[in-house]
Amino acid sequence: RCKCNGHASECVKNELGKLVCNCKHNTFGVDCEKCLPFFNDRPWRRATAESANECLPCDCSGRSQECYFDPELYRATGHGGHCTSCAGNTDGPRCERCRDSFYRLGSQEACLPCSCNPVGSLSTQCDSYGQCSCKPGVMGEKCDRCQPGFHSLSEAGCRPCSCNAAGSTGECNIETGRCACKDNVEGFHCERCKPGFFHLDSSNPRGCTPCFCFGHSSVCTSAVGYSIHSITSNFEFGEDEWRAEQRDGLEVSLQWSAETQDISVISDTYFPMYFVAPRKFLGNQVLSYGQNLTFSFRVDRRDTRLSAEDLVLEGAGLRVSVPLIAQGNSYPRENVQTYTFRLHEAADYPWRPALTAFEFQKLLHNLTSIKIRGTYSERSAGHLDDVTITSARPGPGVPVAWVESCSCPVGYEGQFCEHCTSGYRRETPSLGPYSPCVPCTCNGHSETCDPETGRCNCRDNTAGTHCEKCSDGYYGDATVGTASDCQPCPCPGISSCAIVPRTKEVVCTSCQAGTTGKRCELCDDAYFGDPLGRNGAVRPCRLCQCNDNIDPNAVGNCDRQTGECLKCIYNTAGFYCDRCKDGFFGNPLAPDPADKCRACHCNPYGTVNQQTTCNQVTGQCECLSHVTGRDCSACEPGFFNLQSGHGCERCNCHALGSTNGQCDIRTGQCECQPGVTGQHCDRCEGNHFGFGSQGCKPCDCDPEGSRSLQCQENGHCECKEGFVGSRCNQCEENYFYNRSWPGCQECPACYRLVKDKVVEQRQRLGELENLIANLGTREETVTDEAFEERLKQAEREVTELLEEAQKSKDVDQGLMDRLKDVNSTLVSQLNRLRNIQGTVRDTENLAEQARVRVEDTEDLISLASDMLEKAKMAADNVVSVLLRSHTAGRG
Repeated sequence: RCKCNGHASECVKNELGKLVCNCKHNTFGVDCEKCLPFFNDRPWRRATAESANECLPCDCSGRSQECYFDPELYRATGHGGHCTSCAGNTDGPRCERCRDSFYRLGSQEACLPCSCNPVGSLSTQCDSYGQCSCKPGVMGEKCDRCQPGFHSLSEAGCRPCSCNAAGSTGECNIETGRCACKDNVEGFHCERCKPGFFHLDSSNPRGCTPCFCFGHSSVCTSAVGYSIHSITSNFEFGEDEWRAEQRDGLEVSLQWSAETQDISVISDTYFPMYFVAPRKFLGNQVLSYGQNLTFSFRVDRRDTRLSAEDLVLEGAGLRVSVPLIAQGNSYPRENVQTYTFRLHEAADYPWRPALTAFEFQKLLHNLTSIKIRGTYSERSAGHLDDVTITSARPGPGVPVAWVESCSCPVGYEGQFCEHCTSGYRRETPSLGPYSPCVPCTCNGHSETCDPETGRCNCRDNTAGTHCEKCSDGYYGDATVGTASDCQPCPCPGISSCAIVPRTKEVVCTSCQAGTTGKRCELCDDAYFGDPLGRNGAVRPCRLCQCNDNIDPNAVGNCDRQTGECLKCIYNTAGFYCDRCKDGFFGNPLAPDPADKCRACHCNPYGTVNQQTTCNQVTGQCECLSHVTGRDCSACEPGFFNLQSGHGCERCNCHALGSTNGQCDIRTGQCECQPGVTGQHCDRCEGNHFGFGSQGCKPCDCDPEGSRSLQCQENGHCECKEGFVGSRCNQCEENYFYNRSWPGCQECPACYRLVKDKVVEQRQRLGELENLIANLGTREETVTDEAFEERLKQAEREVTELLEEAQKSKDVDQGLMDRLKDVNSTLVSQLNRLRNIQGTVRDTENLAEQARVRVEDTEDLISLASDMLEKAKMAADNVVSVLLRSHTAGRG
């Protein structure tokens, strides 16, 4: 017998022939006395009648096939299976967590190594996202690099950068600790400005301000003795000399509000209006460089269309602009907002076009215009207030450091090197303080000169800008550079002389006005006469009279003997250049050359024989027939074809068909009235009629009912069969319009019976109308009996007609209208009878003898009234029946 501890129901022999238990419940052993491997989640127990106490498998999360029973774990958790050899870098009794220094993103993911940098990490363990715990100043998922502003990774972490806050970006080299400097700053700690820059400033995105010094020096420092100065307009008492203009410069109205103390401008279009700053904001504003321009602004309606030119600066031939929302500013709204713009060329403040620092300061040094856009949409006003430019000025106050003091090179002086020192001059005076200073050039006859013009303070009897010549009355070579360069002239009575280089002969150079020559024996250029009388009587030299129509710089303008002008200009001619030359006209004596002689410019097509000359006073060319204009370039009104070269032809526009008798100056086509055509506007256009002073009217023939879209002279269109009407747009009687088949089709044969009946009713209706119209209107006397008989006859006729209408539903509208007329006539007769009745009653008391007659008449009238009332009701019934019949027929 086997002892199986309740875990087997039979015994079997093993390989040794010994009886062993055939174990169940995940147990094994000779007596099933222990649990199978990996079934150690609870301790082994004997099976009982109440419980099999089977061995349970370990829970290793699928990451291990090995475990052992852990009593401590069992007591703590109720599960004693402790897994071993966990796969995927996992650990724990159930392989439920990552090993130390490993992590995973999800419970089903594999564990990955943390790989924390051993130098920069506080431990090798990371969090569930793989982020290691870093030492001070260290960053990165693996703590392998320094944070911005830190450097030199070591066992202690990273050390903070010791950077100058004003000159650095706040970061340094992570290896060396060298600070990253702003553009214009240098030094290990970014503690100083680069050469050519000054004023280390934390608010400056470039760190330091470039030296301006008018371009003459790159060495400068902050000047002392300057304080902050604000140039402001707050509009408390008016416009403060502000004005407004359009983009093209045309000035527009500006409004000042005493209530809100601001100025405003409004535009009726989308074209913008600008506020223009007064003089106090302009001129030399270079001390505002790097500072702010601020203002308050609002609009009436937030429908804004911004542009690249919402704020414009102009000066020194330069122009820059920015949108209103640049530099972090907001879109304009209905409430007041403050806008700030830094006067600096840096890309952070996107002035366009981009300028260099020197160009931007040059613009501010001669600021000629500040324009602030005032309107951003149609019929919406813009309101401006509290405009301020921050600047500086010498004197007490809040000190500033952004004003430069330049170290000037040789030849320059002044705080900004804006002046030339003694002995130096402007090389290019027109450039002003921007011009280089060069040494004075005085040929050894002066040590000083005017610094702006360069004119030397000459001595040693020399003269000229550079002392390059001798003074009047002296001769010699002043460029030698000695005190004896210039000697007195030997010419008595003559103020100046000179030495002929080849012969060394001294000749007079300053003769009387208009004379020349070694001994002043000739007339000078532009003069005429005979000063020594060599050709007759002595004639002093006089200025040639050419009416200012010669080039004063030219030589040989006139004959030196006769004075005849030889080189007339401005298209003049004549002995004295006193008339216009051929082909020109005007006033040759006008003071302005533009008003002198101008070319005739005669039109060759309109001028007789294609002449190029004209009247020299009026400029009128000789024109061909019917050609007009000073230059014969146009046809007279009512003429055309100037290009023919034979004069202009008459338009011959029809008096009624044209609008004004004028025609095209090239083709001769007259301007026609509406509906009129033809070269001369003498006929109607196709499909028009009625040629007259108002043009032609369109035929408007119905294309479906007309044989042609062209109508007759009376406007009537020629109709196809079955169509009628002036425009052929109706079907004739006994025809109907078939929508499914074009045109009017004849009604079926059965309708002819209806038509015949309608014709008969019309005839009878005509007779009835005549009968009613003649009631009581004939000349012969009608007795009461006869009158009553006629009324009865009328009633019978209406009744018969009603019966006929009730039998026929196809009655046309004309018949219905005539019945209405009959009804109206009967009503009129009824009213006449009632008037007679009233008259009879008025005459009752006139004669007693007529009483019986009157009573009889009243009875007759009463009877007639009843008959007429019946006739009226019958007529109304006829009209109603006809209306219903007509409606049913159309349906």
